Amino acid sequence: MIKAKTHFTLLELLVAVTAFLLLTTVLVAALTGVGNSWRRLSLENRRMRDLLALDRTLDSILSQTVAFSWRDKDDEPFVFFDGKPDSVRLVYRHVPGTYDEGGLRFVDIRVIDAKLVAVYQDRPVEDMGGDFSNASTSVLSEEVDHIELSYADADPATGWQWLDEWDYDTVHSETPPAIAIQVFWRDGRWESWLRRTEYGIKQF
Repeated sequence: MIKAKTHFTLLELLVAVTAFLLLTTVLVAALTGVGNSWRRLSLENRRMRDLLALDRTLDSILSQTVAFSWRDKDDEPFVFFDGKPDSVRLVYRHVPGTYDEGGLRFVDIRVIDAKLVAVYQDRPVEDMGGDFSNASTSVLSEEVDHIELSYADADPATGWQWLDEWDYDTVHSETPPAIAIQVFWRDGRWESWLRRTEYGIKQF
């Protein structure tokens, strides 16, 4: 009569433990890969949503840019448009959300503390560059390194040219026919936007 085997040998236990460890390693690696892929997809999804929101905002501002003249504290006329290489101040047509809002918005777009912001004023001021009192700020994008702006000028003699700064002594209209903006993020990404202003849409 053969006696039944009631225990495992040491070799059998080692083989079982090794197989279990291999299976566990494969499962952990697979789960880690899935987790990393999910995080990358979530990050890209969030970036895409942010880009779409930024695109809508820039489109609504730049494509509705209009020429607007005002008078400063010395009662001298000035045009509410200031195009610099790293910021732009302008006025654009805006659909009012409440009865208190007007049909025009005054905005300054620039990078402040690694954030691309739009600073809105309810009235034109001579210089929004240093004084943001009585203003509302909207963060358009975060972790921004810098922005670069350029402005189209239509010269009847030489044709189109792109300027780094909008200088009223050399340009041929109160506002540029088109505005280009490049946004550079700290992680190395960058995107470009080119929009015709209301003047550019009407004239060209």
